Amino acid sequence: MHKKRGVLLVTGGYYPEINGGGLQVRLIKNNLSNKFKAYVISFSNKIESSISDFFYKKSIIRIIIKKNIFNTLLAVLKIILYFAIYSNKINIIHFRGYSRKVILICILNIILNKKIIYAPTSYLHDDLESLKKKLNPIIFKFFINSVNCYIFMSPILLNSSKKFIKNVPSHVIQNMVNINQYSYVLRKSKETINILTIGFLSEIKNSYLTYQVFKKLIKDGYNLSLTYVGKKKFDYYLSDNTYEKIIKNAKNHNLLNKINFIFETAEPEVYLHRADIFIFPSKTEGLANVILEAMSTGLPTVIHNINNLSEFIVENEKDGLIVRNNNLESYYKCIKKILDSPTVRKNLSINARKKVLKKFAVGVVMPEIENIYDKI
Repeated sequence: MHKKRGVLLVTGGYYPEINGGGLQVRLIKNNLSNKFKAYVISFSNKIESSISDFFYKKSIIRIIIKKNIFNTLLAVLKIILYFAIYSNKINIIHFRGYSRKVILICILNIILNKKIIYAPTSYLHDDLESLKKKLNPIIFKFFINSVNCYIFMSPILLNSSKKFIKNVPSHVIQNMVNINQYSYVLRKSKETINILTIGFLSEIKNSYLTYQVFKKLIKDGYNLSLTYVGKKKFDYYLSDNTYEKIIKNAKNHNLLNKINFIFETAEPEVYLHRADIFIFPSKTEGLANVILEAMSTGLPTVIHNINNLSEFIVENEKDGLIVRNNNLESYYKCIKKILDSPTVRKNLSINARKKVLKKFAVGVVMPEIENIYDKI
């Protein structure tokens, strides 16, 4: 009987915390075949594992991260303790996204000698081109020399990184979606149409632009409601005063009673199933899980073409609408097109679900991931 290969998945927040990388890690962990044993280290700002969890070798360990010297040093010690205890169980370290903890683990790996996989999660944030600009040249070179394999979410991200990774195996494997959790809903006509957007309330997610589009449509006589699902404050680069800006303007235009804010949920599918149109004007992404989840439920979806990344997910006018110019008028026209035509709504809905079943379902993507684990 062959020994299971241990795969350590390193991510930020992990269920019940909601973020893209954490959701993908959970899907990998829950769907690996019995050839592998999955472990997770999650770096959180709110949930922490006890030291006894380390010694009991729990499969999920959460290390809390706070912005002070004491907690930073404590986190470093816990990472070292983790590898002292778990090292003989792990063969592969799979990073989902970059943070300073990644460099620490790469340094430890000089001794541990595990195989390292790096998967960037967001264009203009942790793709190799962006890391090259952010990091000290020595640290960047050390990092890329530490990686044994790369997984990119789209050909565009792979092509932009080729100059850094000429002799390292690299693969394009898209994000995946649980098609049972995000089941298809046949939406019926109703008096008030609900527009949904999901993501941190922030400038980078273009949350205020979503509100402006909604306000313009209301002014034109459409009977709509707007739902935001996402934190209004977060302890890193996304946080700003977008929520306050929306509230202030909505009060001035008597629109607050038409807007619903859901700041935390472990069940985003509930809101996707209730919605009628999904809008996602984010300025930067990798391959956003929430777009796949919206499409899986059959939501007509309007998204920004982020550096042509969106075309890897959506075929414009067939299974979604792609906005080339990320501005109010472009989104207004796209959503108006959906509102004015039941045929457009129905076709986008059916084709979106078909696309997910063919390309993004767990059963399609997981064999590709396991194939990399087998070969590395």
